[in-house]
Amino acid sequence: MASRISVGCLLFLATRFSQDPQLKKWYISATLLLCVLAEARVSIIKHNKMKNKFRLAGLLLFAIASIGLFSCSKDTPTTPSPTENSLSGSTWTAPYGNDKLYVIKFTSNSQCESYFADRNLNYVGSAKQGSYSISSNTVTFSGIEFVDIYMHYVLNRGNVTGNFMNTSGENYVMTSSGSGTHYSWSQTWNKR
Repeated sequence: MASRISVGCLLFLATRFSQDPQLKKWYISATLLLCVLAEARVSIIKHNKMKNKFRLAGLLLFAIASIGLFSCSKDTPTTPSPTENSLSGSTWTAPYGNDKLYVIKFTSNSQCESYFADRNLNYVGSAKQGSYSISSNTVTFSGIEFVDIYMHYVLNRGNVTGNFMNTSGENYVMTSSGSGTHYSWSQTWNKR
C-alpha cells in the first residue's frame, strides 16, 4: 500500500510541477515502471528475503526518480540577449575598496558615463563621459575609465548575462615620477 501511495505522489508531482514536456514524459514512464515493480513485488514475493530485495529495489528506484525530479532545473535564468535599448537608462556597479563603488551609467543607446560613488550612489569625484556599442551580449567600451590617485582603470569589453556583466580592461599603477606599470583588469558588475 505504501509503495502505491509513493508512486501516486511521484506521478502527481511529475504532472503538476514539471514544465518541460520531455521531462514530464520521463517521470510518467518512471512512475509506471515503479507501478509495475510494485505489482510484481506483491504477486511474486513468497519469502522474506525476496520481499526485502524487492523493497530495496523499489526504494532505490523511487530515490533515483525523486533526485531526478528535484535536480532537473535550469541553472541559469533564460533572459533575452540585451539590445541597445535595454542598456539605456541602466546603472551598473562593482565594489571598489571597502566604501566605494565603480559605477557605469548608460545614458543613451550609445553614450555612458563612469564614476566612483559611495554606497548610496552619490558621486565621489567627477564623471567621465564615454561611449559603447553592443552586439548580442558583448559590450565594447570607448573612453570609459576610472582614475584614482595612483590607479587608472580603463574598460574595454564586457559580457552581459542577465543582471551581471563581466568586463575586461587595463589597470595602470602610476608612480610619483609619472611612469606606470600595466596590468590586465577584470571586474564583475551588478545591474541596479
